[in-house]
Amino acid sequence: MTSVSADRGRITARVPIQVRETLETAANIVGATVTTLRAKAFDLSESDRAELAHDLPASLDGPSDPAVAQAWEAEILRRLDQLDNGTAKLIDREELRRRMYTRMAGT
Repeated sequence: MTSVSADRGRITARVPIQVRETLETAANIVGATVTTLRAKAFDLSESDRAELAHDLPASLDGPSDPAVAQAWEAEILRRLDQLDNGTAKLIDREELRRRMYTRMAGT
């Protein structure tokens, strides 16, 4: 017996048979559903797969906060204005890399 099935045996031994059967049925349904969805997703066109790939992670974040979206929009516009009027403090790629490595190193 593998460790997975040994663990499963220890867990299910403590659960009433009716509950165990219900859980096993649910696990089989979910597994089949995910497998079916995955197979259908791969049958989609490239653009539809890309759209799905974009939407699925976003769906994990929950509902968006309109105030946060509005704040980001204002920040983006503020930064664009700084670029347009020449007041933005720009750095070159090497300086960006140096700062990133420094920050990742925790120093």
